[in-house]
Amino acid sequence: MSGQEEDAAAYCRRGMETVDGYFGIEDAWAFVLFDALQRSLGIRGDLLEVGAYLGKSAILLGYLASSDEGLVVCDPFEDASFTEGLAVQDKASYDGVTQQRFEQNYRRFHQTTPDVRVGFSSDVLPALPMRSYRFIHIDGSHEFDAVQGDVAATKGLLCPGGVVAFDDMFELHTPGVQAAVWQAVVEAGLIPLVTTRKLYATWEPHPIIDAVRGAFEASAELDIVDEHLVGGRRFLQAKRPGPPDKRSRRIARAITPPGLVKLGRRVSRSVRG
Repeated sequence: MSGQEEDAAAYCRRGMETVDGYFGIEDAWAFVLFDALQRSLGIRGDLLEVGAYLGKSAILLGYLASSDEGLVVCDPFEDASFTEGLAVQDKASYDGVTQQRFEQNYRRFHQTTPDVRVGFSSDVLPALPMRSYRFIHIDGSHEFDAVQGDVAATKGLLCPGGVVAFDDMFELHTPGVQAAVWQAVVEAGLIPLVTTRKLYATWEPHPIIDAVRGAFEASAELDIVDEHLVGGRRFLQAKRPGPPDKRSRRIARAITPPGLVKLGRRVSRSVRG
């Protein structure tokens, strides 16, 4: 494991919990896994995040970007026209989200800040270089029209083998996100790869599509728990492995010879000292 990979793993295990935000550990490991998969396939390019909040996911992306790769972050931050347009539920969530707080959090983990583009994605994304990004995280507006624009923009921005992650795919209060993204899958050729709380997808045929299953099957941090078919596209569902449930433990005890149970208890006590 390289120093860069070690730093990313350390952030997932210990650093993330010190940063406010809604980026979960399940998707943190999915980011790391897709990064490793892209590197194994020789896929190079910059990284892009739309919707930074206070930096929880951007900090991880900063670890995943190599020295010759850049990280661009797009967010309106404290733009009054942005907060005025939010639903009541979202206004409370974005209270106190400023560029200064984002950069303070980011600088706790990195020496320099990323390339911050303050503004709405509809203004920022068209000015970015086409087919230059290997990983894009979309976590911006929840409004259907805005998400539709973000989805369309990623098609031109992703390089071959690039992956885009769409947040809020399964939340009750974000139907606009779900409608816009699934519409792209069914009608526009977006290729779904994996779902967690996000949807990971790509836009064009590439060896990474066939390599995803093997990468997730080999992962110690995520398990494949289901497989789905939408719009003729088959994709995986992944989640963090959980502890065995009580029923599984009862079954295991029932089929284990008593002598082995006693041996296991003695070994357990000796390990604990």
